[in-house]
Amino acid sequence: MDFAGFKQHIHKLKELIESVEITILNTACRGNTVFTKHLVSSVFKDGTCYKHKVMAEFTIEAGKIIRCEELTLLVEGLEQGKQLGAVV
Repeated sequence: MDFAGFKQHIHKLKELIESVEITILNTACRGNTVFTKHLVSSVFKDGTCYKHKVMAEFTIEAGKIIRCEELTLLVEGLEQGKQLGAVV
């Protein structure tokens, strides 16, 4: 997903989600690359709850994230929650 797609993704999530909590489980870095493993717990406006495990690789340049690759796994919640990492 490019930057414009990422912005659409975030706007869509803001429409759907009432609250979110992110728990960083692990981090590692080397040079300008940072890896994280984190849990994302979300409560949707309709009351539905989801929990995702996310593995992310960030590339940092001049203090800004210039690239991010993520793998998202649904840990708890309805089957349609598998698509939340890519909803736009």
